[in-house]
Amino acid sequence: MIGSNLGHYQIVSKLGEGGMGVVYKARDERLGRLVAVKIIRGDAGETERKRLWREARIAAQLNHPNLCQLYDIAEVDGSLFLVMECLEGESLAERLSTGPCTFAESLRIIRETLTALSALHKRNVIHRDLKPSNIFLTPDGVKVLDFGLAQDTVASQPDGSITLTALTIGESIAGTPYYMSPEQIRRQPLTPASDLFAAGCIFHEMLTGKRVFEGASYVEVFYGVLHRNPSAIGGSPELERTDSVIRRALEKPVEDRFPSATEMLKELAGVDAPSATVPAVSRSVTRLIVLPFRLLRPDPDVDFLAYSLPDAITSSLSSLGSLVLRSTLAGARFDPSALDPRAVGSQANVDAFVAGSLLCAGGKLRVSAQLVDCDSGNVLWSHVADTSMGDVFQLQDELTRRIVDSLMVPLTARESRLLGHDVPASAKAYEYYLRAASHDFYQPTGSVFIARDLLLECVAEDPGYAPAWARLGRVYHQLAKFHDEFGPNIPRADQAFRRAFALNPDLPLAHNLYTAVETDCGRALDAMTRLLLRLRTNSHDAPLLGGLVHACRYAGLFRASITAHQRAREIDPHIRTSVGWTYKSLQDYETAFIEMQSDRFPLAFILGDLGRHEEALRLLDEQEPTRPRGVLMGAHVGLSRYTMQGRWQEAQALAIESFQLEISDPEARFNCARYGIMAGLREPACAELERVLQSNYNCGYQLRHDPVFAPVRDLPVFKSLLARADASYSEALHRFLELGGDVALHMTGEQ
Repeated sequence: MIGSNLGHYQIVSKLGEGGMGVVYKARDERLGRLVAVKIIRGDAGETERKRLWREARIAAQLNHPNLCQLYDIAEVDGSLFLVMECLEGESLAERLSTGPCTFAESLRIIRETLTALSALHKRNVIHRDLKPSNIFLTPDGVKVLDFGLAQDTVASQPDGSITLTALTIGESIAGTPYYMSPEQIRRQPLTPASDLFAAGCIFHEMLTGKRVFEGASYVEVFYGVLHRNPSAIGGSPELERTDSVIRRALEKPVEDRFPSATEMLKELAGVDAPSATVPAVSRSVTRLIVLPFRLLRPDPDVDFLAYSLPDAITSSLSSLGSLVLRSTLAGARFDPSALDPRAVGSQANVDAFVAGSLLCAGGKLRVSAQLVDCDSGNVLWSHVADTSMGDVFQLQDELTRRIVDSLMVPLTARESRLLGHDVPASAKAYEYYLRAASHDFYQPTGSVFIARDLLLECVAEDPGYAPAWARLGRVYHQLAKFHDEFGPNIPRADQAFRRAFALNPDLPLAHNLYTAVETDCGRALDAMTRLLLRLRTNSHDAPLLGGLVHACRYAGLFRASITAHQRAREIDPHIRTSVGWTYKSLQDYETAFIEMQSDRFPLAFILGDLGRHEEALRLLDEQEPTRPRGVLMGAHVGLSRYTMQGRWQEAQALAIESFQLEISDPEARFNCARYGIMAGLREPACAELERVLQSNYNCGYQLRHDPVFAPVRDLPVFKSLLARADASYSEALHRFLELGGDVALHMTGEQ
């Protein structure tokens, strides 16, 4: 064919070929320009000829700088061919053969591809075969090629809707398996969201250098498209935001994806691209849960290991940026004797899980553990060890490193150092630690006191073990919050956490637990600063984001608080944060009620705000006897009850008493002051609000918008409170933006 002529088109060289035809570079002798000629194969039948004519008719409708331009369709001596613009450059497939694209390069390519798709979709055309080989990279930008499978048939329905009818060859599925949407595989009607699914696949591949859905056969690829989730991408706040865009584009249900290419472009508009010379630092992230171990035979000497050993493994792995860890408690709902890998993967939203069993016999502890892939159900490794209680830490360390090796987790130098940083000095100290960790600090059975005593034994045995100090800090905080030792326990908690940080400044456990203590001590901005700095290297840490929900609320940054919750939920759909209290601060009591469903006790307060007093009082009667009641909770509960019942004298007396308490938590003090206003204590409550603001709890929004404060808004002291709150808010917002909080949380627009 080289050197031959098709009318006035002289063939110069072969450019490539596909399933339907061959593409040549040719010279248009009439106009003196180079063109691309797509010639249908000589053995092509009527169906292929119709497809080429159809491609020509679709391409003739389109005129856009990111779409390959059609010049002509002709037939010479029985050879049917298309004449198109000749492009200089390479296909995206060729570019990817050399490795992943840079982040800036990937953003530019996907944005221009989406612009092309937007132009197609506005003409009721769906490409249906978007893939790297059909995206051409020229010096002037992206060109989307090949409309051989494009679909433009629009049939009006009696109800006014439109159905896009797919064209397939015989009974085969049209498209390329690696980039097909679930509805294409199922031969269901297609929408623009089908092309956006392919765009999501391509975007992910550009960043990681790997296809989203791989397999040894098309059957395996199809299974992945229909059932598997893409691996997460991390490494920077920009990549985190990009990952959320890709995940939405790759949702299985059509209605959960972007409704249009324009909407997907809008979501990417706020992502800043670094220099084009900076390589993408994307890291595929594995979502993992270590389930509670199964006790093959109850034994009080080892029962505590069923929860605490998996929890210790989780804590050790939590410093690794390539893993997203679920809480061991989140796995308690699964029956360890009948685990369905796909059910675990779907319900816990993980890619893999660790399951194990414990058996103590003859003075020896037998531990069996398996790492299981959720999609395939394959056991990635299994391990059986016979050990003693004195060797439990060595066992935990071995299991941790086997997980890292089996998942081929890439470790930075920092992560390698952190993985082996905290080693207990003795087996006895580690046993104390694990026994303490097995107690749920929120239960009213005295577990918190048992945990405190065990941790004190641990740090006495090994004062250099940082995780024990962090857990002790949490225990002291729980004692202060829900029991009768508020005053001394807050400084004890603060000191314990400071000791943990002195021993290991990077300890994730300490960072994730310390926020509540800092905010109680009036250091909300310090907490927010620490968490935002930490988030730069631990962007997949859902508990860290949960702490930011809390710190930002105390600073008065409610939008940031809610966005941090949303980011945490993207990473771990089952995480519990304090966002319900943020919505309560905004007087969005309906949403607060929804968010607090997992903890019924605070629901009574929300029901009271909603005016559903009978339900609220009934819930208090049901829940109050089972919950710890320190001075703080007692004041809150009593004031809530008295104001709902209209017992104003009792409410006034209790409010005045609460104002005199040594309560460090400024949010709790604010709630008591609010009840005081409701009870008619104007001046004393305003004085209490001044102490609240001095403790760096910014209640400016509530003071302005909550109807409860209407009776005192004309008081000079109240106006000074608002001025103080405004100044505090400005300082917090400046700090938040200075630290890049808006970028880290993927926020756009005004803060």
